[in-house]
Order: sequence, then structure tokens, then C-alpha cells
Amino acid sequence: MQLSSVHLDSAIDYIYSYLTGRGADDVAVVGVRAVRWTLKIRRGSLASVERSDTSFVRLMVGYKRRRACTLINALGEEALKKQLQRLLSEAEKAPEDPYYAPLPSGRVSYREPRGMYDGRALDVTEAAETLKKLLGELADVGIRRVSGTLELVGIRRSVKTSGGRYGEYLKSVARLNLRCFDERGLSYPLGRASVSPRGLGLDDAPRTVRDMVAAARERVAVEPGRHDVIMAPLAAANLLGHCARLASAYYVDAGSSPFAEMLGRQVASPELTLYDNPQEDNSPAAKPFDDEAVETRKTVVIDGGSLRTYLHNSRTALRHGIESTGHAGFVVPRPHSVFVTPNRGFEELLEELRQGLLITNLWYLRFRSLRAGDFTAVTRDVVYAVSGGEVKGYAPGFRLSANVVALLRNVFGAGGVPETVSSWSTPYVSTVPHVGFRGVALASL
Repeated sequence: MQLSSVHLDSAIDYIYSYLTGRGADDVAVVGVRAVRWTLKIRRGSLASVERSDTSFVRLMVGYKRRRACTLINALGEEALKKQLQRLLSEAEKAPEDPYYAPLPSGRVSYREPRGMYDGRALDVTEAAETLKKLLGELADVGIRRVSGTLELVGIRRSVKTSGGRYGEYLKSVARLNLRCFDERGLSYPLGRASVSPRGLGLDDAPRTVRDMVAAARERVAVEPGRHDVIMAPLAAANLLGHCARLASAYYVDAGSSPFAEMLGRQVASPELTLYDNPQEDNSPAAKPFDDEAVETRKTVVIDGGSLRTYLHNSRTALRHGIESTGHAGFVVPRPHSVFVTPNRGFEELLEELRQGLLITNLWYLRFRSLRAGDFTAVTRDVVYAVSGGEVKGYAPGFRLSANVVALLRNVFGAGGVPETVSSWSTPYVSTVPHVGFRGVALASL
């Protein structure tokens, strides 16, 4: 499917010429077109297919050591002119920024990760047939009801800056997020992400769900209290995605991160290595450049438990006396992805757990204090009770209460084959294995 847009390209050129022609010192314009198909499943059947096609521009202007940013959806010339006049006025009235950083300059050649775009990814007819087949196979393994979505997204993204940089790329993303309910009303999550539907591994999905149903053979009484737990990839991605977000230098400088003044210190167990890699081939998280046209690269955030770096754009990098890590956000540096390195097999991790719980999914993760890192979350979908290193049945749901740093320091392993997920509640596309934690406080729902 063609994702080019003459209208968007013209808007980018107009914005750039207008701002540079009126004395702006720095200009960065990011143009995005996103075509999205959403296939909605209700009660085990394909209920609707919806399409959206949106284009917008994000931009930053630097003017006399002042900065202003905005997002524009109305791309007609008159609407653009009004928005840009307002933006320049805001920049003129803003106070000088003591950490004003000029945009990076000089042409660069961006490495585009292989396999980040599949031209067939938006074939909605093929996707619908594949999804109907999957729903039938799930019914055959004891699933009585399925709800959720399959999203197919095609993205064209370009950037143009006054530093002489220009880049553009195409990417595609397929996200499957289903909740599968058996006759008892127990739910089993099926969440996967890839560059295209063919990469979601749907052929083995019914077998995976069948095994999950079989493992929940009986209810096991588990009292509230402190328990050792293993978080499956969907649950671990939710928690660790928030941890990666709080490694942004913006939140550190704002006093809204538990990782403030922790650089070079142990913030996690030696068992945990977490990194961001927008240069990963065949990944739905792939991205050649950030919003300031800085090349992206693999960035290790936590290495064997030690906090190695914060995530930076040009402004925060200047404040900290280092170079940008390629994570701009005009205002807030942010991760592109979350990867966790496994260090053992899943069966070994389960054996090390011995007695505890296997949590398949989390939601409603909310921070009571960003600075302290205190949060709560609720288990979603089936929770398994483990005894003697074996799954014995299912347990009731719980509410978690924990401190991020304390929890990370109690990681006892990351095991099994990493899975790529991008769920409703997971902040970023994540490729993570199962992760084990000691002594998690759990309360009854």
C-alpha cells in the first residue's frame, strides 16, 4: 500500500520555509502519516473492521534561546499560517532557556533496520481470513468467548531540520491483543506484535492457549502476603516499560523519577539487563532516527543491575554534559523499545521459583509517587499457583504494591524465549522473557 503523501510533504516544506524565513534559529519538523486497520473481535467472532488514515506534524522552533513546540493536524496553508504565527508568538514570550541546545547539524546517513516494513502487512482481507481461522481453532481447544483486536498499521515518518538533516522511512506494525475465556470464565491473554500478521506466530497460538487452559486445572487457595512471582512477557513488559520511561533525563531532572542520582549505581539485581534497540532488524520497534534527526542506536540502560545511562535529547544532554542518546522527544526523551536479555531457560526459572505465582498479565499500573517509585497494579487474566517448581492450578487475582527499585533489586532471573508484545497497557513495543521477582506484596482484590 502506498503511504506517500504530497499534502504532508508540502506542509512540511511550508512550515520549514515559513519559520526559517522569519528568523527562527532552530527548526525541526516531523511529519507522520499513519494508516490503521482495526479488526475488532467480540464474543468469538469478527465484529467490525475499521480504517483510519491520519496525517499530522510535530514541530519545534528555537528563537533567541527560547523554544516552543506544537502538534498540527490541520495542514491547509491558512490553518498552518495561523498556527505558526501563534507558535512564534509563544516562543518570543517564553523565558530564555538556560539549557538551550542548538539542533545537531551536518548531514548523516541513517541506517534503516532490515525488515521494518512489509508491504503486505495492511492486506486486511488476508488478515481477516487468518483471524477467522484462529478464532475457530481457539473454539476447538475449549475457548468459549474471545474479545480483542488485531491492529495493522502502516507508518511513513519524515524529519527535516535547520541543522541540514533530512530522513524518512516506512514501517509496519501488527498487534494482536486477545482475551480468551473458557467455560469457567477464566481468561487467558494472547498478546503479540510483529512487522506483519505473518510474524505473529498464529499457527501455534491455539496450542499455546490450550496449554494455558490445561494448566488451570483446579483452583488453588493462596493467601495474601509476600510471594515470589514470575511475570510472563505481557506483565513484565508493562512493568519494565514504565521503568524504561522513568530513565528519561527529563523525569530525572524534574524530580519525578526514582532513578535520580542513581547513575552508575545498582538499581536492580545483577540478573537484569535492560536495553533499548530501535536498530533491531525485523522489529516493529525499529526506528532510524529520533525527533531531532539524531541517529538511533542500541542503548543499554541497566547492565547487570547497574544504571548505565539516562535517555537524552539535545537539551538534557547539554545539561548533563554528554551527547544525545537519540531519544528525542522535543520536550521529553523517551524509549523506542524495551528489550531484556534472558539468562536461563523457562523451566529453570520455574524450578528456582519453587513456591509462588506465575502472573500472565498486569493492568492499572499506577504510581503513588514517581519520585519514590511506589506503585500499585492489578493482575489481569489467569494467575497460576506454582509449588515444587510445577504449576498446580490457578489462583485468585491480586493487587500488587511495590517500589520499582526494590522490586528490580529482587529479580532472581529472566528466563525463556523473549516474546515481542505491544498490548493496551504496555507503554512500548517490548521483547522480553519471563522475569522472576522475590517477595512481592500481594493483597486480595
